[in-house]
Amino acid sequence: MSIKANIKVGSASIQIESDTQAGLVEAAGFWGDCPTECGNCKSTNIHFFSRTPGGNLYVGMKCHDCNHSLNFGQNKEPKGNLYIKQDEPWQPPYQGGNGGGNQTKNYGDDTQGRSQVDDTDDIPY
Repeated sequence: MSIKANIKVGSASIQIESDTQAGLVEAAGFWGDCPTECGNCKSTNIHFFSRTPGGNLYVGMKCHDCNHSLNFGQNKEPKGNLYIKQDEPWQPPYQGGNGGGNQTKNYGDDTQGRSQVDDTDDIPY
């Protein structure tokens, strides 16, 4: 016997299904834990995303306003089940460059997204 439920996550309506009550509650718990606002700018203009760079699947949520994202983790068993990485903050958009990693863009400050360089250090050569 299959049990179904419809739940709302932000503006999305999702139908979940399981063969057990525990499985249904587990699925509802995941979707219920999904954030309804961006962890960076507090916008509610967020959406789900998936991407596959190098053949690896990445899924999560992304803010349309500041482009920060929250990546979901994937359980090894049962394969395909997702979890929200509660200990990781929303990540700024990747800006490229040779340094690798994420580099932040400063929205709303007087630098207009440019980094400030401190060239006042006294380094003896």
